[in-house]
Parts: sequence; structure tokens; C-alpha cells
Amino acid sequence: MREWGSEAITFLVRSALLHQDTDDEKVSQLLLSPLCELSSILHNDVRNKQLAALGQILHCKGEKLRSSWPLAINILGNIYDHHRLVVQ
Repeated sequence: MREWGSEAITFLVRSALLHQDTDDEKVSQLLLSPLCELSSILHNDVRNKQLAALGQILHCKGEKLRSSWPLAINILGNIYDHHRLVVQ
């Protein structure tokens, strides 16, 4: 169930952000927020889907995110913090 849910969220966020009409900054922030919320789930399969979706979004639309960059950096920071705690 967790895998399906994370797959659905990442697919919807990725599809919506990569759509041609989502160049508005507020819309991009609104669409990236659910991906950021996945950071509260500490399972590796969810984190992998989250990173894959973020990577594709940054690759295809990174220059157009503008004010959404803090959300993207927050996602990476949360993943790094969790990984650091697990390794220690």
C-alpha cells in the first residue's frame, strides 16, 4: 500500500510539473509540496521514488522552478539528514 501511494503521488507531481502550462511559480510550489511531504516517511522505497521524481523534475524544469527551489533543497536535506542518522 505504501509503495502504491508513493508511486501515485510521485507520478502525479511529476506529470503535473512537467506539463507545459505549469510555468507559474505559485502553481509549481503548490505541486511540489506533496513531494516534500513524502519526506516524513522514512522508508527507503519511498525515498527512492521521491529522489527519482525530484531528479526528473530538476532535469526537465529546474531552470523554471525559481521560488520552488527551497522546497527541492528541503527534500534533499531531509533525505540527507535521515541517511546520516541511519549510518551513524
